[in-house]
Amino acid sequence: MTKENEMDLKRAMMATGAAAIAAWLACGPSPVDSDGAEYAAVPASAVQARATKRAPDEERDSVATGAAPARRSCDIVTHYLPDGEGTATAAYSCELRDPAPPQPYESYPTAALESLAYADPEAAAVLSLRWRRSDTAAAMSMALRAAALSGGDAGPVVAFSNAYPAPTAIDDVPVRQTVHVKYVLGTVTKLLGDERHSVPYFEALIRKHSSEPDREIALLQRRANALLDEMRQVQLGVTGATTIGG
Repeated sequence: MTKENEMDLKRAMMATGAAAIAAWLACGPSPVDSDGAEYAAVPASAVQARATKRAPDEERDSVATGAAPARRSCDIVTHYLPDGEGTATAAYSCELRDPAPPQPYESYPTAALESLAYADPEAAAVLSLRWRRSDTAAAMSMALRAAALSGGDAGPVVAFSNAYPAPTAIDDVPVRQTVHVKYVLGTVTKLLGDERHSVPYFEALIRKHSSEPDREIALLQRRANALLDEMRQVQLGVTGATTIGG
C-alpha cells in the first residue's frame, strides 16, 4: 500500500459503523435514543472512577449475588446461569491460565497495526483491545471489523465485550450504557452462531429496570442487526464476497 493510497484507519472504520457507534456511546445514560426510559441515576464520574480503578485483568462485571473471586494467577470468568424464570444469575469461576502461544502482533506499534487492520483480522483484534480504554468506539469498531474479516468468527466481539472498560453496575445499580452495549454485542455474537453471549442476563436487567422494556429491547436488536449488516459490507468490500449469515 503506497503512502498516497494509505487511508486513515479511523475514517475507513466508517464502514464498520465507527461514527454511528461513537454517536451511540456519546448519548450518555440512554444510548438507545433520547427519550428512552432512564435507569436509576449513576453519576458519570462514578462510572469513570470505577473503570479507571480496575486492574487490567480484574473481573469487570460487578452485578452478582456474591463478590467476584480475588485476583490470582488465573482468569476470572463470568457465567450467566438461567434460573428457568426468564432471568439469570452471574456466577464466577477461576480458570487456570494455559501457556498461550505468543501473538506476534502484540509487539507491533499501533501505526503498523492500523495499516494491517484494513484487511487482517488478527491485527484488527489486537487494536480493538489496545484501544478499549482510550477510544471505546474505535475499539468496538475494530472488534466488529476483525469478526467480519474472519468470516463471522465472533471471538473478537466476545473478547471486546469481556474487556469493556465500564462496569455493569455500581452499588447494585445497573449502568445503562454498559447494559446496552453488552446486550447489543451479545446479540451480534448470537446472530453469528456463537453461544458465548449473555443476552438473557442483560435482557433480564432491562426488563427489571426499564419502564418500556419491549421498546428498548427492540431498538437494541435493530442496532445489532444494523451492525451485522455493516460487517457483511466490510467483508464484501475487502474480499469481494460475504460468508456472514445471521
